[in-house]
Amino acid sequence: MKHYLCAILLLFVFSSTLFGNETWESYQKNIVDTVTALAIEGDIIWIGTYNGLAKYNKITGESIPFTEEDGLVDNEINDIAVDQNGEKWIATNNGISSFDGISWTSYGNEIFANTTILAIAVDQDNTKWFITNDSVIRFDDNESWQVYTADNGIPVDALTTIAIDKTNSVWIGTSLRGILSFNGIEWTLYDEYKPKVVSITVDDENTLWFGDYKGSVISYNGNEWSKIQVISTPWFLFSCAVDKNNVLWCGTQQGLYRIENGTKRIFVDNDGLEKSKCRLIKIDQYNDLWIAGYYGLTKFNGSLFTNHLGFTGPLDTTIHSIAIDHDNVKWFGHKSEDVSHYNDIKWSKLTTDGYTYVGENIVVDSNNIKWFTAGEQGVLIYDNMKVQEFFGKQLGIHVTSLFAEKNNYIWISTISTWIPERFGGVGRFFIDIPTNSYLDVGFVNNGNEKIYFTEDSQRNIWMNGIDSNYYLYENKVEIPLLNYYNGQDLIDVESAKYLLYDIEIDKNDILWGASVDRLMRFDGLKWDYFTTLNSGLTNDIIHVIVVDHNNTKWIGTEAGVCRFDDNTWTTFNRLNS
Repeated sequence: MKHYLCAILLLFVFSSTLFGNETWESYQKNIVDTVTALAIEGDIIWIGTYNGLAKYNKITGESIPFTEEDGLVDNEINDIAVDQNGEKWIATNNGISSFDGISWTSYGNEIFANTTILAIAVDQDNTKWFITNDSVIRFDDNESWQVYTADNGIPVDALTTIAIDKTNSVWIGTSLRGILSFNGIEWTLYDEYKPKVVSITVDDENTLWFGDYKGSVISYNGNEWSKIQVISTPWFLFSCAVDKNNVLWCGTQQGLYRIENGTKRIFVDNDGLEKSKCRLIKIDQYNDLWIAGYYGLTKFNGSLFTNHLGFTGPLDTTIHSIAIDHDNVKWFGHKSEDVSHYNDIKWSKLTTDGYTYVGENIVVDSNNIKWFTAGEQGVLIYDNMKVQEFFGKQLGIHVTSLFAEKNNYIWISTISTWIPERFGGVGRFFIDIPTNSYLDVGFVNNGNEKIYFTEDSQRNIWMNGIDSNYYLYENKVEIPLLNYYNGQDLIDVESAKYLLYDIEIDKNDILWGASVDRLMRFDGLKWDYFTTLNSGLTNDIIHVIVVDHNNTKWIGTEAGVCRFDDNTWTTFNRLNS
C-alpha cells in the first residue's frame, strides 16, 4: 500500500488503533524556528520569531509561547528590549507591543499603525528608541512621543539597527549610507565607511562595534575608526558581540568566529555548533554566549556547545506528504529546503541546502532509502548518511510524484519530457543501489500535473490516467482514464467520470478514489460514489485516502479526517479531537 499522504493538512494527528477510544496528539509548528530577536533578562531569554514570542528559562528549560492571541500586535518579531522596570518591548512588522509580565499593551496610533518597527534600544533614562526604515521614534516614561525624520534632522534613510553607548548617545546603523549618532542635541553622520550594518554592540570600554553584512566589523573608540575583515564574499556576517574578556564574536554563514588579539578561529558543525549559520549572538551575566541559528537556540560556554531549544513539532503546519520508514520514523514534507522527522521521542530535521520545495512527495523504498521530490530540481535521495541527487535540475524536468513498489522499483512522474525518447512523463526505475539504476519502462504523461499511484495484491501498479486516451465527460471535460501496469502492459480501466486526485487500494483489492466533490469506490466492475448525502462524510472535497493495517479507510477532507471501516463513519476535527 501507499505509505505517504499527498495533501495539504493544516492539522495532523496520530491516533491509537482502539476503535471508539482514541487518544489524539496534535503536533503544531514549533514556534522557535527561525529566531529573529533575542533579549536576556537574568535567567530568562526572550526569543522573537516569525511565529510569535517565547519566554525561555535557561535553568529549567521551560518555554512559554506568546502570539497575537495573547496580545502581541503581530507575530513577526524584529527586535526585543527590556527596560529598567523589567517591561518587555517588542518590535514587529505591525507596530509595537509591551509586556509587563501580566498584561499586554499595543501601540497602534498614527505613529505606529501598520508600521514595521525594525529595532529597539533603551537608554540610561529609560527612554525607548525605535527605528523604522526612515525615521527614529523616541518614547519616554511620561508617554511623550517624538519622531525624527529627514524633515527634522536625520540626514539619511535606510536605517537598520540601533544601540545606546555608555555616554547615553544614540547610534544607528544604515544600509550603505554611513553611521548615525545623536547626542541629544544634534545628529552626526560618519561616512568614512558605508557598511550594511546588521548589528551594533558596545563593550566595557565604550568602544562601538558595527557588524557589516558584507563580512567586516568596524570599530570606533571615540577618536578613530578601524576595520577588521572577518570573512570574504560570497559569505556574509549576521551579528557580532563582545564578551566580558573583550573577545569579539561574529556570527556568519560559515560559522561562529572568535577574534582575540588579532587571532581568528571558526567554530562549525564539527565543533558541536548544531547549525553553522549564526543569526544572532547575545552574552549573558555568566559570559556565556547564546547563539540563535535558523532553528533553535544554542549556548556556548567557551568550550562546549549545548542545544537548548530544538524541535517540539514539525517545521511547518502545512504538511504535503508523510512517509514512515522501516525504523518507524515518520517523515514530513513541507515544500521547503528542510524535512521534519520524528522517532516517537524527539523531532529533528534533515537539511537539503541549495534545494527548495523539497517534500511535496516522500517515499521509502525496499532498502529504507528516502526519496524526495524537489520540483524543478529533480529527485533527491537520503541513504541515512547523506543527501544526494538521483537526477537533478540540469535535466530540466519537473518531478511531481514518486511511488515505491514492494520490490526495488521506483516510479517517477514528471510534467516535462526527459532525455530518453521512450520516456516522456512517467518512468519505472529499477534500483539496486542509487548509483546503479536503470529505466525499466516509461509512459507518456499527457498533461496531468500529478500522477497518483497504488499497488494491489497482485503487484499491479495503478495510476490515475497516463495513457493517451481520455473520457469526454458531458462533451466538455476531459477525464484521464484510470490505468494499471501488470508488469508487461498498460491496461485502461473504465473511467470514474470524475477527476481523481488520489487513489488507494485496500486489502480486498477495492480501489478508492478522491475527487473534488465525492469519494469513489471501484470493485473491478462498477463505481460507487459517496457524498454527504448518502454517507457519513461531513465534506465532499476529498484530498487524500490511506488504508491502515486493519483495512480501515482514513479520508482527508476539507472539514477534518473521516474514518470508514466499511460499516461505520467517524469524523475527527478540531472540535472533537
